[in-house]
Amino acid sequence: MSLVVRNVRCIFAIQDHSKENRLMQLKRTLRKATELGVGVAAVVTLTLAGCGGGATSTRVTTSTVTQLSGTNGDMTKYLGVWLSECGTNISPPFTTLDGVTNRFDLTAISGAGVLGTLTATTYPNSTSCTGGWTQAVAQVSLQYASNVVITTPAGKTALFSGSADRINYRAISGVTTTPYNFGFRSNFSQFQLTSASSAFSTTNLIYTKQ
Repeated sequence: MSLVVRNVRCIFAIQDHSKENRLMQLKRTLRKATELGVGVAAVVTLTLAGCGGGATSTRVTTSTVTQLSGTNGDMTKYLGVWLSECGTNISPPFTTLDGVTNRFDLTAISGAGVLGTLTATTYPNSTSCTGGWTQAVAQVSLQYASNVVITTPAGKTALFSGSADRINYRAISGVTTTPYNFGFRSNFSQFQLTSASSAFSTTNLIYTKQ
């Protein structure tokens, strides 16, 4: 899922710490850029790969099945400040890697959803979110659509089970609405999200309520 912000660079998901492998994965993701809002040069993705639970830690991949839950439309569970772990950002001309964190400030119920801001902070270090930084901010809307049952793609190992919220995401300044799946863990103190057309993955960024 993604949004349109001003003067922002494209951010895409990866977990492999080999620069060549990361660039290859990121370039393959470019075809999905239109999901993020208005265009490649003006989008921030929300499905970044995590570099760890904190700014400088390294995520350990396991085969444990993680239980996720949806809210069944109780959007009050989204209210608050949600900070992602450190991810990786690739910038046009898609040869430069940076660290990135995303922050949701979701402050108001609106219809069947919530309104707030999403702030993307980028750092010059591709393996940690430290050092100098730049920020881009967008006003966003997350509207509840339905509950979805988590399934495992054919031939894949089951890593996630349970249910998730189908959320229609839109940057207030844009016209494009994009569906994403939000799955909560840890008694609704954390969530991860993925495109509605993609399965949940260990490379999804995890957002923690502050």
